[in-house]
Amino acid sequence: MLLKADTIDRTALQEKIEQSGVNIKIVEGNNYDLFGVADLALATSGTVTLEAALLGLGSVIVYRTGWLNAFIAKLVLNIPYIGLPNIVAGRQVLPELLQENFTAEKVAAVAEELLQPEQKKKMQEDLQFVKDRLGKPGAVGRVAELILQVAGENK
Repeated sequence: MLLKADTIDRTALQEKIEQSGVNIKIVEGNNYDLFGVADLALATSGTVTLEAALLGLGSVIVYRTGWLNAFIAKLVLNIPYIGLPNIVAGRQVLPELLQENFTAEKVAAVAEELLQPEQKKKMQEDLQFVKDRLGKPGAVGRVAELILQVAGENK
């Protein structure tokens, strides 16, 4: 199943899926229900990775942009991770496959590894650490403060 983000045009997405020849069902809404039955997510960097992490669903964080955008981002953003769960943890708890490292082969290999019992157990422990680190309600403000702190430390 493919959980469609609100910002993506359904028709264009459906065309891409049909061109691939892979049988994938597009799902809209009910994110948290889907997170509850999934074993692993492949997610673009953004709030969805933190939402999934807080519900105990691990992700392979993926992102690719144009080379100019990537170059500018490296100059402007001075943080070691782009995934919110990794930023919150202060270490990599979920793998990030970015730019040229984001290939179908690498995604498949990393996903397969994360689904192994020992790796899955470790990932669950790491996700609980992220959840504990965020603490009580008001996590959005704490995440924003943490991002600013990490960016300041890495200047």
